[in-house]
Amino acid sequence: MTLAEFGEAFLWFCLAGVISLLGVAAAVLAICINYFRGTKGGKTPLVLTILTALSAIVLWVMVYLIDPLPVGLIFGAVNSAFTMLAITSWLNRSDKP
Repeated sequence: MTLAEFGEAFLWFCLAGVISLLGVAAAVLAICINYFRGTKGGKTPLVLTILTALSAIVLWVMVYLIDPLPVGLIFGAVNSAFTMLAITSWLNRSDKP
Protein backbone atom coordinates (compact mmCIF):
# COMPACT_ATOMS: atom_id res chain seq x y z
CA MET A 1 0.00 0.00 0.00
CA THR A 2 1.46 3.29 -1.08
CA LEU A 3 1.24 6.45 0.93
CA ALA A 4 -1.35 7.91 -1.48
CA GLU A 5 -3.60 4.85 -1.11
CA PHE A 6 -3.26 5.01 2.65
CA GLY A 7 -4.11 8.72 2.64
CA GLU A 8 -7.18 8.11 0.47
CA ALA A 9 -8.36 5.28 2.70
CA PHE A 10 -7.85 7.47 5.77
CA LEU A 11 -9.86 10.32 4.22
CA TRP A 12 -12.75 7.98 3.34
CA PHE A 13 -12.60 6.59 6.89
CA CYS A 14 -12.77 10.11 8.34
CA LEU A 15 -15.65 11.07 6.04
CA ALA A 16 -17.60 7.92 6.94
CA GLY A 17 -16.91 8.54 10.62
CA VAL A 18 -18.17 12.12 10.49
CA ILE A 19 -21.32 11.15 8.56
CA SER A 20 -21.98 8.31 11.00
CA LEU A 21 -21.39 10.52 14.03
CA LEU A 22 -23.77 13.18 12.74
CA GLY A 23 -26.41 10.56 11.94
CA VAL A 24 -26.16 8.91 15.36
CA ALA A 25 -26.25 12.29 17.11
CA ALA A 26 -29.40 13.25 15.18
CA ALA A 27 -31.00 9.91 16.05
CA VAL A 28 -30.21 10.24 19.75
CA LEU A 29 -31.54 13.80 19.79
CA ALA A 30 -34.74 12.69 18.04
CA ILE A 31 -35.20 9.82 20.51
CA CYS A 32 -34.70 12.18 23.46
CA ILE A 33 -37.19 14.70 22.08
CA ASN A 34 -39.72 11.92 21.46
CA TYR A 35 -39.26 10.57 24.96
CA PHE A 36 -39.41 13.84 26.88
CA ARG A 37 -41.78 15.90 24.70
CA GLY A 38 -43.91 13.21 23.05
CA THR A 39 -46.23 14.58 20.37
CA LYS A 40 -45.53 18.11 21.64
CA GLY A 41 -42.05 17.86 20.12
CA GLY A 42 -43.43 19.02 16.79
CA LYS A 43 -41.81 18.13 13.49
CA THR A 44 -38.23 18.32 14.76
CA PRO A 45 -37.95 14.60 15.66
CA LEU A 46 -39.31 13.64 12.25
CA VAL A 47 -36.79 15.88 10.48
CA LEU A 48 -33.96 14.44 12.60
CA THR A 49 -35.15 10.91 11.83
CA ILE A 50 -35.16 11.68 8.11
CA LEU A 51 -31.63 13.12 8.40
CA THR A 52 -30.53 9.95 10.17
CA ALA A 53 -32.03 7.82 7.39
CA LEU A 54 -30.32 9.95 4.74
CA SER A 55 -26.97 9.59 6.49
CA ALA A 56 -27.43 5.81 6.58
CA ILE A 57 -28.26 5.78 2.87
CA VAL A 58 -25.19 7.90 2.09
CA LEU A 59 -22.99 5.53 4.10
CA TRP A 60 -24.33 2.45 2.30
CA VAL A 61 -23.89 4.09 -1.10
CA MET A 62 -20.37 5.06 -0.09
CA VAL A 63 -19.60 1.48 0.95
CA TYR A 64 -21.15 0.01 -2.20
CA LEU A 65 -19.74 2.38 -4.80
CA ILE A 66 -16.53 3.79 -3.40
CA ASP A 67 -14.71 1.76 -0.78
CA PRO A 68 -16.04 -1.46 0.78
CA LEU A 69 -14.01 -1.21 3.96
CA PRO A 70 -15.11 -3.30 6.94
CA VAL A 71 -15.18 -0.14 9.05
CA GLY A 72 -17.58 1.46 6.57
CA LEU A 73 -19.81 -1.59 6.83
CA ILE A 74 -19.82 -1.29 10.60
CA PHE A 75 -20.61 2.44 10.40
CA GLY A 76 -23.47 1.73 7.97
CA ALA A 77 -24.89 -1.05 10.15
CA VAL A 78 -24.75 1.05 13.32
CA ASN A 79 -26.31 4.02 11.57
CA SER A 80 -29.07 1.81 10.14
CA ALA A 81 -29.78 0.44 13.62
CA PHE A 82 -30.05 3.96 15.03
CA THR A 83 -32.33 4.89 12.12
CA MET A 84 -34.67 2.05 13.05
CA LEU A 85 -34.57 3.13 16.70
CA ALA A 86 -35.42 6.71 15.74
CA ILE A 87 -38.29 5.60 13.49
CA THR A 88 -39.67 3.34 16.21
CA SER A 89 -39.35 6.11 18.77
CA TRP A 90 -41.16 8.54 16.49
CA LEU A 91 -43.98 6.07 15.83
CA ASN A 92 -44.37 5.28 19.55
CA ARG A 93 -44.25 8.83 20.89
CA SER A 94 -46.92 9.86 23.34
CA ASP A 95 -47.64 12.69 25.71
CA LYS A 96 -46.27 12.36 29.20
CA PRO A 97 -48.56 13.37 32.08
